[in-house]
Amino acid sequence: MKQTFLLAIGLILVSPTINQILLTNVPFECRSKQDGFWRDLRYCDVIQVCVGGEQKRSYGCPQVGERFYFDEQTQRCEFAAKNTGGCQSNQYYTPITNATTPSGTQLSTPAPTEPWKIFARSQEQFNCAGRQDGFYASRWCNVFYRCYSGVSNAFLCPLQPGGARLWWVQHGSSQGLLDESVATCVYPCDTGRQCSSAGGIIVENGNQISESQQEAANVYRQSPCSNRTSSGSGAGQFGSGQTGSGQLGTGQTGTGQIGSGQTGTGQIGGGNQGSTGGTFTVDSDVSCAGKPDDTYLSSRYCNVFHRCVSGVRFDLRCPRANNIPYDLWWNQQTNLCDWPCRVQCTGQLYASSTAAQQVSSESLKFFNGDCRAYPLIFD
Repeated sequence: MKQTFLLAIGLILVSPTINQILLTNVPFECRSKQDGFWRDLRYCDVIQVCVGGEQKRSYGCPQVGERFYFDEQTQRCEFAAKNTGGCQSNQYYTPITNATTPSGTQLSTPAPTEPWKIFARSQEQFNCAGRQDGFYASRWCNVFYRCYSGVSNAFLCPLQPGGARLWWVQHGSSQGLLDESVATCVYPCDTGRQCSSAGGIIVENGNQISESQQEAANVYRQSPCSNRTSSGSGAGQFGSGQTGSGQLGTGQTGTGQIGSGQTGTGQIGGGNQGSTGGTFTVDSDVSCAGKPDDTYLSSRYCNVFHRCVSGVRFDLRCPRANNIPYDLWWNQQTNLCDWPCRVQCTGQLYASSTAAQQVSSESLKFFNGDCRAYPLIFD
């Protein structure tokens, strides 16, 4: 999830190719507008951000080599040449600049400062030259690369509560993922295979960074599964591929936190709950005794679900995408953690005093009242 649900609008990604430009001194009347992104009444390339009836920001579509206009329907900067009626006034705020194609020697990845990135750079020199923009596996199962315009950026998958990190969904593969919607980190078990990457996984001990194939085997063996198949098989995606930020579409790296990894396994004692495992604990009436291996909605919490494996119940918490104040909710129909406005749940929220109805309303408000489509403009 790439949103800021407090409506403190940060950077937004609206261009199909590169980032928009922050503008000043372009007034716009927002009092009659819903929260969202609107095209300026005069300039076709200016995007106005309205929140709570006030103008918060103004952005300009990049005018590199040719004209781009903001389309309110697609919520993207589109090529004017592909739609002659896209800007009938033919008025643009930003002048056209010449497109430049940097040579291979001009393309470079910024020098790393984080300990794990310094270690990764010393062990593997990943080059995006000649590769399509997309996501690629690394020497380690819990690290992946993002290629954008020939520049590579490394991302470390987020932590699970037990301390181990999630794994790149396509670890060990030489094929890249070009579709951002499926580019994600998942439970190791959900990848359906042991870690075969040369370095195993990156292991952090404070500022001491190492790599270990043995630790990768341990992490895989202890990993829960969030999909519907039996433990250790399948390739289901936890939390869907629509989570995370790190500005993946721009080549400007964050921390690579796709989802937050705020999930876990747990145990609940006593009663008719059946056998349990793990360390993450919730109160629920769901029992795995006699149930087939599957995933089940919590009886109490919207943001918690259960995984039954051989009569043992594992409790898991849906992740929180970066920069939002609440978790995703478990969607039993899609078997994924999903946006609250897409899930019918009137229960409580684990580790939160906010009412479920309020969270659902905030989620729906962010989608401008239509929760069916994912707004591509946010980063």
